[in-house]
Amino acid sequence: MTGFTPRMRRLDNGEQNRLALARSLFREGRLDEATVELASLLEEAPRFTPALLLMGRILQKQKRPEEAAPWLDAAVAQAPLDVEPALRAARAHLSLGHVDRAEDLFRTALNLDATSAWARVGLGLVAGQRDQGEAALEHLMEAVRLDPTLVQARLSLARTLRRLERADEAAEHLRAVLDRDPGHGTAGTQLARLLLKGGHTDEADRVIQNLIRFNGDDFDMLRQITRVTVSGGQHALAERVLRALIAARPDSLATRVRLAQVLAPQGKTDEARALIADVPRRRAVVPLLYATEGDIVLAEGNAEGAAKAFRAAVLNLPDGNALMAEADAAATKAGGTLTDDVLARYYQTVFGRALKAQREARRARRRGGGEDGRDADTDTDTDL
Repeated sequence: MTGFTPRMRRLDNGEQNRLALARSLFREGRLDEATVELASLLEEAPRFTPALLLMGRILQKQKRPEEAAPWLDAAVAQAPLDVEPALRAARAHLSLGHVDRAEDLFRTALNLDATSAWARVGLGLVAGQRDQGEAALEHLMEAVRLDPTLVQARLSLARTLRRLERADEAAEHLRAVLDRDPGHGTAGTQLARLLLKGGHTDEADRVIQNLIRFNGDDFDMLRQITRVTVSGGQHALAERVLRALIAARPDSLATRVRLAQVLAPQGKTDEARALIADVPRRRAVVPLLYATEGDIVLAEGNAEGAAKAFRAAVLNLPDGNALMAEADAAATKAGGTLTDDVLARYYQTVFGRALKAQREARRARRRGGGEDGRDADTDTDTDL
């Protein structure tokens, strides 16, 4: 860096005021207005690092990392001795999958400030993307040592420890986050998942109750908690969360269907049946309704009716006829006389696997930006 001369000029009061206005608009969430103000400012002061950074931050907040990266790279070029541009540009490139570029920028930030916990977190994430678990662990543990209060360091470390099958250590870092912020959604849901998997139902219940208490009006967070409890097979806990969901958004048909699904195994079949009785039979939700009916009648001991309901659920899925043909062929190949109970649970499993594959395909399309031009129907969303 010997001989480097920053390319800067003094801004007049008007330009400073315009930057302050853009920052204020950003804080208020008026991102489009902030962008217009910044674009005008950068036409006159194209090398002004704070404006370049703010433009990049706005685009990142709008989930447009491919557009944010050039602005942040420009900020790095204008202020190569400043840690913040390097860190922000590194995060943008990491989100785009530019792992080598992200690593270079994180290392630049660390060279500029050896105490930067964020730089260590970034290097840990880079190592994690390369499946270098031990290297990721080293960087993230150092990040926590440098700043024990940095939530992202704790969460990333917990995730890495979980992947290394060190669940007890992962849980301790999640508890540390919750000690400071009892309603932290990500830490709470991750800890609840670990606890349920380890059979620690009582502590998981306490964590979930806290999440409901602090996030009772956050529909998306409650949905995440529901997935954790359902996947953990904890119907009573799932029921509690789903009732909170219904209180938050009573018009959500998907929530009513899911509540019916967790009530049935608990023997609350009358309420379960009442919950789905007047749900409109829209095409997207029909398979789920048949499967829920299967859950209800199976809980009531009607295996024959359950087998028919689960079979109808499969047949009403996309490519349902092909799926059922494969299922019947496999059942025939198994030989012997299959009881209604065995058939019911078999068709139930076939439906569950098909629905999971359908959801994963839909999420992959969303991540890739492809929704076939259709808007999601939130009332019949089966991703709950």
